[in-house]
Amino acid sequence: MNVSRKHCYMAASLLALSWPAVAFERDHEAHEHGHATLDIAVENTEIAMRFAVPAMDIVGFEHDPGTEEQKQRVQDAVAYLEQGDQVVMLSKPTGCELEKVAVHSALLEAMHGKHDHDEHHEDEHDEHYDDAHNDHDEEGHEGTHSEFEVTYHFECDATITAGHMTVNMFDRFASLKEIEAQLITASGQALFELNKDQTEVTW
Repeated sequence: MNVSRKHCYMAASLLALSWPAVAFERDHEAHEHGHATLDIAVENTEIAMRFAVPAMDIVGFEHDPGTEEQKQRVQDAVAYLEQGDQVVMLSKPTGCELEKVAVHSALLEAMHGKHDHDEHHEDEHDEHYDDAHNDHDEEGHEGTHSEFEVTYHFECDATITAGHMTVNMFDRFASLKEIEAQLITASGQALFELNKDQTEVTW
C-alpha cells in the first residue's frame, strides 16, 4: 500500500503539534461494513489514537436508535469503548495512563442532542467526522452511513522509543473483519492490516 504525500505531510504536522490541537486526516474512503480505520501517533511521552468504525459493526444498525433496546445497545457500546486501556492493550511501553477518551457518533447526537460523548465532558467536535451518505441497515431502515469515532490519549512516564500494542475489538464486535491501522512516529510511518488473527501494532 502506497503512502501519499498528504499522509507524509500530515505526519510531520502531527509531530510538530501537541494533542489535541491537530486532527488526523485520511483521504476519503468509501464506507465499508466490516472495515475500520485506526490512526496512531507516538510523540515524546504521548500516544494518540483515533478509531473510525461503522455503526453497523458496533451496534448492528445505522439509523437513529428508536427503541429502548437500540438505545441500550448504543449505551453499552459507548461504555465499552470508553475503556480505552481495555480496547487497546499497551504491552510496551509501561507506565502509560489513559488521560482522555472521546466517543463521537450521530447515534449519540440523536439520543442526547449533541455530537459527542466525552468522559471528561469537554465540548470538542472533530470537523472531519462525516456520516452523510444514505444506506439501508440490517432492519430495512433507510438512514445514514453512521460511524463511531473514538479518540484516546495516553500519557507515559518516559519518552517512547519503541513499543507494541494489541487491539481487542474483534472478539467484542464479531462483524468487524479488518482494521487498517496507520502509525506515525518521529522516525516515519507504517501501515498495518489487522484482523482477528493479527491484532498487534509495533513501533
